[in-house]
Amino acid sequence: MPEAIRGGNFLLRVPPGINQGHFCYATYYCTQAMFQLGGNYWEYYRPKMQAVLLQRQNAANGSWNMEHGPSYATAMCVLALTVEYRFLPIYQRGEEPTDKK
Repeated sequence: MPEAIRGGNFLLRVPPGINQGHFCYATYYCTQAMFQLGGNYWEYYRPKMQAVLLQRQNAANGSWNMEHGPSYATAMCVLALTVEYRFLPIYQRGEEPTDKK
């Protein structure tokens, strides 16, 4: 667990950047990590991640068009934005997500 805490602390200081390679992939997995750490990690990371993704969303059709094209980027951004809802069965823990926004 100390490694996870160190990783979370690093992500608080250096979140994925839009101009870095593999932004969508990194954002999704960093979002998973911060959600799993929970508490202050998630509360700090979540609004920043949402703001970055929503600012880059295509207003006309709701897609994202970044690395690897709109299909990949949209899928990864939607997955990142929905991590807390545990739609993917592997992340379901028998808990209901909170409505705190």
